Amino acid sequence: MYTVLVTVTSSGLQRASSNGTPIASAATTSVVAAPGAGRRLRVYKIIVSNGSATATWVHWKANAGTLYYQEYLSQGATVVIDLGDRPWDLTTNKALEMVTSAAGSVEYTVEYDDRLV
Repeated sequence: MYTVLVTVTSSGLQRASSNGTPIASAATTSVVAAPGAGRRLRVYKIIVSNGSATATWVHWKANAGTLYYQEYLSQGATVVIDLGDRPWDLTTNKALEMVTSAAGSVEYTVEYDDRLV
């Protein structure tokens, strides 16, 4: 069980993070819960890092959907996916999930908002 920290940024976006508790196994992790009927998540930025000596692939998806934004994280790597003016709109009422391919020490921060469809 992982604790997800959610805060609100100065721009009004919400921020979810692993809050210093790395994902240590090959797993699918729920990063942001589904927002509810008639709502969708819009992702603006993803920051992901690997503090392990084991490299891993990290993929992002909308709740059992297609994998998007795959990144290879070598030892000590950090990747910033800044979607800026072209944010990723998830399907209505779907959670944002992260999939890791190997045991490691993966941490993340995601900036998003939750909006009516």
